[in-house]
Amino acid sequence: MAQASAWYTGNDMRVRLAGLISTTGGSTGYLNNSTGVFVDIWKSRSTDDFATNRIIVNTRMPYVTGSNGTYEVAIQSTGYTMAQGTHGMAVIRARHGGLNGEWREGFRVVRRMT
Repeated sequence: MAQASAWYTGNDMRVRLAGLISTTGGSTGYLNNSTGVFVDIWKSRSTDDFATNRIIVNTRMPYVTGSNGTYEVAIQSTGYTMAQGTHGMAVIRARHGGLNGEWREGFRVVRRMT
């Protein structure tokens, strides 16, 4: 299901990957308890020029205990600064044995309204 992607200035944000599946051989099941799931938060929708579009957050995403392949991390507002209107990107990488995956989710930095 598609959803709007916004990053709210001055707010802690949560990044989540749900339903990570392992497809090794003939069996398919959820990949639980991996320590190889990470997220990079970029202040651009491009990773071409690291000096300009640098990673502002790089962290491991822990497994959510008791879930089916769900990994989640809270990014503290004190850990990043992005101006309102910035177009950014979350790059989630899964590396577990021979299984590799990458997801790129764009977002726009906006001010939360009440």
